[in-house]
Amino acid sequence: MHTLYDYQNDGVDSIIEKFDCRCLLSDEMGLGKTIQAIHVLLKLQCNRAIIICPASLKVTWQRELLKAGVSCVVLDGVTSHFVEPTDAIIINYEILDAWLGYLVWYAGQNQDTILIIDEAQALANQYAIRTKAIKKLCKLSHPQYRLGLTGTPFYNRRLELYPILNIIRPDLFKRQDDVLSLTPKKLRDMIMVRRRVNDVFPNRQQ
Repeated sequence: MHTLYDYQNDGVDSIIEKFDCRCLLSDEMGLGKTIQAIHVLLKLQCNRAIIICPASLKVTWQRELLKAGVSCVVLDGVTSHFVEPTDAIIINYEILDAWLGYLVWYAGQNQDTILIIDEAQALANQYAIRTKAIKKLCKLSHPQYRLGLTGTPFYNRRLELYPILNIIRPDLFKRQDDVLSLTPKKLRDMIMVRRRVNDVFPNRQQ
C-alpha cells in the first residue's frame, strides 16, 4: 500500500467529499496524481474501474494498481474479445472504439463504476474519435464516478476544456458557452483540485 503525503490525503478527500468524485485532478507533474486516483478508488471501495490512458502509461498503471492490491487487466489490440472481469480495466485511447461494447458491458456489472481518464488533455478536440468514444461510453454505461487527471489545465484555452468538462459534469457544462466565463478560481471551486510543486514543497531545490 502506498503511503500518502498530507497534501495527497487532502486531494483524495477533496475529490470525494467536495466533488463526489466527478472532477479534474490537475496537480503539477510530480505530485502523484496516479497514486491519489488509486486511493480514491480504494476509499470508495469500487470494484469496477475503467482507466483510460496513453499506451505508454498502461504498464505504470498496472504496476501501481497491483502494488495497492487492486486486480487489473490490460486490454490490447483492435479486436475485442471477452476478458474475465477484474477490479480494474486499463486501456489506451487508440483502441477505445474497438473495445466499446465490452467496456459498456463491464461498467454495467456494477452501479459504482469509476471512470479514470489520465492525460485528459488528450480530449481537447470534441470531434476526435477518442472523445466521441468516451462520450458514448458514458452515455451507455452511466459511470457514477468520473475523474480526469491532467497537469495541463488550459487556463488560456478554455474551449479546449469543454469536451472533458462535459464528460465529467454534463449537468454543469452542457454547451461550449458554459466554459467561456471560467477563471482559475471558478474551476477550482466547481470542478478542479490543483496544487503546485512550489506550494506543496516550498523548500525543494529546483
